[in-house]
Amino acid sequence: MKRPAVLRLLCALATEVGERKFKHELEHDCFCGDGYKAKGFQFHPEIVAYIVNAVQTRLKEEGL
Repeated sequence: MKRPAVLRLLCALATEVGERKFKHELEHDCFCGDGYKAKGFQFHPEIVAYIVNAVQTRLKEEGL
């Protein structure tokens, strides 16, 4: 995969978590295009922590 495709997928994942889990209550600006360069970019660390925890939990469940 090329970098832009990876960024789009990760951005979509982060957006889904921000929308579905946190009900838009935490900031989660798009970072897959030029939006991340915009002044005032905001992305709440709790969204990243949720994704990291989900991956770590899944890896642990798989015995990895």
